[in-house]
Amino acid sequence: MTLEMTLPHQADNQRMAFWETCWKHLLNGSLLRQTQKKTPEQWQIFYNRVAGIWSSMAGITAKTATAIAGHLVQEQVIKKGGTVLDIGCGPGTLTLALAEQDMQVTALDNSQGMIQVVKQKLSDRRDLAVHTIFGDWRALPETPVHDAAIAAFFPEACSPDGIHHMETLAADTCVLVMGDGTDTFSLRRQIWDRVMPVPCPAGGFHHVCAAGYLTAAGRAPRVSRLSIPVTLDVDEAAANAFFHAYFSMFGVPAGNLGAVIQEELSPCLDRGRGRVCLEGTAHLVITGWCPCPSQVRSIGPC
Repeated sequence: MTLEMTLPHQADNQRMAFWETCWKHLLNGSLLRQTQKKTPEQWQIFYNRVAGIWSSMAGITAKTATAIAGHLVQEQVIKKGGTVLDIGCGPGTLTLALAEQDMQVTALDNSQGMIQVVKQKLSDRRDLAVHTIFGDWRALPETPVHDAAIAAFFPEACSPDGIHHMETLAADTCVLVMGDGTDTFSLRRQIWDRVMPVPCPAGGFHHVCAAGYLTAAGRAPRVSRLSIPVTLDVDEAAANAFFHAYFSMFGVPAGNLGAVIQEELSPCLDRGRGRVCLEGTAHLVITGWCPCPSQVRSIGPC
């Protein structure tokens, strides 16, 4: 099915307020979002430390990224040959997949470690049109110099304010890529349930809030789902270090954490190769919409 670009519909301020309240309640109750706002420097250190393994652990493999980019082109959400801003690009897995679709991509991230990984990948792909920027996405001029802006698994974009800011950066199309709340791999949740005093956050409601808010704002969002089988195959020491760095941000004592991580990794170990191997499925929700043509500062009627 082709997703046709449509003009924004009339906004419904009452419904917008409802979805904004729902989303704020969800965000305020999220331990992950609380720590991201309270101690952003810890997350910065974490992302720098795990940049080389981040995509693998999150299930955002080259196969996943290729499927996302291909879907966006096939469904005419983003056009080949256009310019794309990849916000919170991480190690550039999706950046490269978009560039392989003949797009000119600007890869933006505020983690120096992530940007360095992107540059390393590009050193072997001089055929791709990719420009990297190290910095905060909110420091960009509110001028839509790119045809499209895409934020994949980027928490700061997942809010009414984030949606508004994305709209100032794209002339034609904005895209959010989120999970549906189902973990690609079970390891993080298994460790979380054993070492954390609160339940593991469920992230599946974010895409519901995004679609509801955008619809109420008259943006006529197009929502689609992808389920992509992926394989985790990473060095055991790197996986161990990843989970140590992740859970240390929440104050979990290193001694107890180490034993739990080792126990949870053990069933997945290929001991002959010293690798953690696991099969999973990335369940993705892709939400695309046309920003308001007038690029007004507050989302509302166009």
